[in-house]
Amino acid sequence: MKFKTDYETFRGAIATIGKAVKKNGINEMAVVKMEVKGNILELSTNGNIGCIIQVELTDGEDGEFVVSFSELNIFSLRKCTGKISASSSDDGNAMTMMYRNGNAKTVLTRVDVVFNDVAKPEKDTPKVALPFATLKKMVAETIFAASREETNAGYGVHLNIREDEDGLLALTITCLDGLRVAQRTAYAVKNGDYTGTVIVPPEQFKTMIDIVDASDDDANIDITIDSGKLYMDYSKKHVCIPVLDKKYPAVQRMIDGEIGKDACKFSITIDKRDFIESISCVQYVLQETGASGVNSSAMLKFKEKELEIGGIGLSQYGEKIEAETVGEVPEPAYFNPDFLKEAASIYPKDKITIGVIGPKAPIWMCCGDSNEYVYCVLPRKRE
Repeated sequence: MKFKTDYETFRGAIATIGKAVKKNGINEMAVVKMEVKGNILELSTNGNIGCIIQVELTDGEDGEFVVSFSELNIFSLRKCTGKISASSSDDGNAMTMMYRNGNAKTVLTRVDVVFNDVAKPEKDTPKVALPFATLKKMVAETIFAASREETNAGYGVHLNIREDEDGLLALTITCLDGLRVAQRTAYAVKNGDYTGTVIVPPEQFKTMIDIVDASDDDANIDITIDSGKLYMDYSKKHVCIPVLDKKYPAVQRMIDGEIGKDACKFSITIDKRDFIESISCVQYVLQETGASGVNSSAMLKFKEKELEIGGIGLSQYGEKIEAETVGEVPEPAYFNPDFLKEAASIYPKDKITIGVIGPKAPIWMCCGDSNEYVYCVLPRKRE
């Protein structure tokens, strides 16, 4: 096996595949397979996250070589430019890497393991595609609400692909942790007849997006579901993660139900920046008083044309924000201030509209003609 390529390109490929290796867990079993196929070098790693990165070669001789990721990563730490060339020994147990115009070399040792190839979907499996910028934004606007506890009924990122009434294909991502729900919908490019639902581990899904990381925001990312795995492909990158075999809570029933977004009897619209700053100020005052648990809650006191944000025990302090209101003013409600700030920070508009049912029901933040963005947070119970 031999190959020649640009060092920076090779180094970048190692860094990218390292994202998968690190999430799988770096140990003596963390290996990378290097395989030359014509003028392409494929770097592959396998585990909970399977990943293949392709590198274009200026010269190559077919063959494969398995090396520990740690050894390959150490080689990539060298600061040099220009070309590198590699060639395996006659017995295939070593790989000599030449760099700095052939004046320096490193010898990599072959790892004698059976490497399981990274899974790929069947050739004719239907797929959908979204621009990378859209996909990345959807994940940012939902993943923060995903439970990290595997025992939580809401653990996992829920992806639903369906056709709407007009025959357009929509992808909906939903995350929840039992105290809040974040949901984002966007229209996809149809390539096949696939519709369906899957649940994937949140940390692996987030890493998958980090690996795909398209250089062109408008570039389409191909998404495929097949044989118990979720696949994403872009240019010279192929990533797959497992699909969870579990049931997901009936989130949509809640969103559309008696305490859902359409049941709100009062709405209040406020400036996004004012809302975030006011919550931060109240949080600071609560921390200074030593408040903890439910006593560190932010109180939302709704008024005509005004929202006042305070806290338990802060009778003499409150942040007031001008607002537009519609409907009968409800009683005050108490919420985790971090949840409110997180939702407000990623809310896609400068003005936030909050729908309110009552002090014991969730509040709703929705926007878009078809509620493309939906977020709700449950109130805290006062002791």
